[in-house]
Amino acid sequence: MAEVRQTCTVIGEDDIVMGGTRSLKKSLETIKEQYDPSVVFLLQGCVSDIIQDDIHSECRDLSRSSGIRVLPVECSGFGGSEQDGYEAALTLLIELMEDHDHADNDRKKIGVNLLGFGQDTPGAEADIRELKYLLAPDVEIVCVPGISNYDRLKYAGGADLNIVLGRGKKLAIEMERKFGIPWVSVDHPFGLVGIRKIWDLLHSRF
Repeated sequence: MAEVRQTCTVIGEDDIVMGGTRSLKKSLETIKEQYDPSVVFLLQGCVSDIIQDDIHSECRDLSRSSGIRVLPVECSGFGGSEQDGYEAALTLLIELMEDHDHADNDRKKIGVNLLGFGQDTPGAEADIRELKYLLAPDVEIVCVPGISNYDRLKYAGGADLNIVLGRGKKLAIEMERKFGIPWVSVDHPFGLVGIRKIWDLLHSRF
């Protein structure tokens, strides 16, 4: 979490009465000056949601005026469960993915995306590293939304298959609709039995 770049508008009484637009613009100016990012995610908290700040239109306006993509994430505590929030935030990442024609890419292996991992998944980096090693002869892991960086996310639309490990079904459905990528849902691959299920799945598909 030490690598997470974030800022907060520190909402105050004036923002609650008049709306948080001014504080939001000031925050974005600070972000642009310090980080010059390609994309910014605007997380709407409880107070902003209660007073009904229109973050979607604000994000559109800020994207035009700043030249930075600003994407809204509704994540107030009363808006749903943690699972709902994860699915909504993960699905938003489709906005960063580009359409890559499978036939035109230079990849020689089967390309898969792994959906369901997050920064809060215990042992996520080790699991992904081992999966890459075990599948390496025939399969390339194109992207792990929720873990992969911005550059890798852009290529997720060129995969041959999405493997959903418990979470991420909404994103998989949207990617099938937008990019034509089929998807399958399996349990998280614990141990030899779990990895065999994924291997058998890939073997039956390809």
